[in-house]
Amino acid sequence: MKELTNSDEQRMNSPVIKMENIFYSYNATDWALQDVNVTINDRQFIGVIGPNGGGKTTFLKLILGILKPNKGTIRLFGQSVRNGRKQIGYFPQLKSIDHDFPITVYEVIQAARLADRLVNFYTKEDHRIVEEVMKTLDISELRNRKLNELSGGQRNRVLLARSLACAPKVLVLDEPMAGLDVKLQRMFMETLRSLNKTITIVIVDHNVNLLQEYVDEILCMNRCVAHGVHMHTKDKFTDINSEGLGSFQE
Repeated sequence: MKELTNSDEQRMNSPVIKMENIFYSYNATDWALQDVNVTINDRQFIGVIGPNGGGKTTFLKLILGILKPNKGTIRLFGQSVRNGRKQIGYFPQLKSIDHDFPITVYEVIQAARLADRLVNFYTKEDHRIVEEVMKTLDISELRNRKLNELSGGQRNRVLLARSLACAPKVLVLDEPMAGLDVKLQRMFMETLRSLNKTITIVIVDHNVNLLQEYVDEILCMNRCVAHGVHMHTKDKFTDINSEGLGSFQE
């Protein structure tokens, strides 16, 4: 294992996401999330599990600034969400994507470079980065194909490339492995583990057994953060399974 320098250790212990006393409601009657306190440090690999309706997607949307908390504070890289979210790449739920939209793989990835810009034209740097992420994920040969022409595994890699095209410091993924078989899920997680060498990753998924092989910590979310399990310092998932939370798997 590579020995860490003092600067490496300091960076890895620096919060990139800090949520304090977060409350959020969609209807001003029931809390979707209540009293959530979470700190995620640089280059951590965090898994998020929980029942349907437990607030997992709400949690991600608060980090992304899509939703604003009713109470509490969120800081990204020590900044406001509005400023910090520019450094976050997002992989949305697959069901929210129109796979029949007539757009090529290259155009899907390239579009991520226009986020928060006032002008809609691409620079040489944009094209260089798109080529780089396609090469990294081994999808360069798919550049001219449409999304509906791809297999499930290919489509996931394209959407991962899109989330990486903004050169993020944090990658947030909402059930990115839905519909993939076990082999492809493991390949996808291996890719994330490689990316985690340089960026922080937060992934929502239901496959607890797979997550526990790769992540540093699991947040169990059911309106509040029920557990934070440090995978490398505690018996794997013993605490969660003892309370029946392993039933969150689907």
